Amino acid sequence: MSDSTPRVSVVVPCFNYGHLLAETLTDLQSQSFQNWECIIVDDGSTDNTAEVAIDFSNKDSRFKYYYQKNAGLSAARNTGIKNAEGEFIQLLDADDLLAKDKFKIQLAIFAEFDSIDIVYSEVRYFYSETPQLLRYSMEGEDKPWMLGVDSSNQIELKELLIRRNLGAVNSPLTRKTVFDRVGLFNTNLKSVEDWEFWFRCAFKNIQFKFHSSEGAFALVRLHSNSMSRSIKGMMEASTIARLTLGTLITQEVSNVIRERWLKINNNELAYLHKQLFELYKQENQKSNASKHLLAFSRIKNEYKFFVKERLKLIFS
Repeated sequence: MSDSTPRVSVVVPCFNYGHLLAETLTDLQSQSFQNWECIIVDDGSTDNTAEVAIDFSNKDSRFKYYYQKNAGLSAARNTGIKNAEGEFIQLLDADDLLAKDKFKIQLAIFAEFDSIDIVYSEVRYFYSETPQLLRYSMEGEDKPWMLGVDSSNQIELKELLIRRNLGAVNSPLTRKTVFDRVGLFNTNLKSVEDWEFWFRCAFKNIQFKFHSSEGAFALVRLHSNSMSRSIKGMMEASTIARLTLGTLITQEVSNVIRERWLKINNNELAYLHKQLFELYKQENQKSNASKHLLAFSRIKNEYKFFVKERLKLIFS
């Protein structure tokens, strides 16, 4: 391998996914581009994760095993990134796979466009029982959901990220220098941490490039124990992330864009608080319900609604 050949650091956080980890690591070995290292971060697992990871590292020196006390997904990813020696970072959840030409294709794009910081691909979803059947989406109608927006239109990219996530966390290949410029994953978020990181990148004018080649797909497993969070947990995390997003939007130069984006973000934030209010009310968690009721009412100036619903909570 030439000294000029780039190196990819694959960061695999794992918490009690030892039963799937071997498949993920074996699949990684089939990448057509072979100059990679894999950093397996055991986030305090109590299953056979350590046994599986150590076995791979003993047989293939590209695998490196790190153990830490349970600190959450973001902290595990951060540990991997801090210990990465490659010029590029590939995030890979312990139950997921990658199309075999992903590194080869995406590195070629980096070589062609040296100003690009992040190259991301499409995603396909699969069930463990039928891995050959690939879906466009996790749930609902089976159709593509990624818009493929990139920094060729930075305004459109930012507005997309104000509304929702860019893609699956395994989709991008990222220059390691991006984490020096933007920071690491937010460990205060138990969910949507990838979305929060991508919008921080966009507002730092990190350059994204979308490429839809089938050989570069991220392949995400669908199963009952997947890393997807509960709806309520995702909503709670999203309210925290949107406060950060609001701060970033206020730093935009254009008054017209700033006002439009703040309105979009506030409407989304109000919606989240209203939904969380309803969920907590159904569960008779009055304190949490009241907190989100007040937040919604402040954003929308719906104080009559607040008084009416607050009284219902008190006397229910």
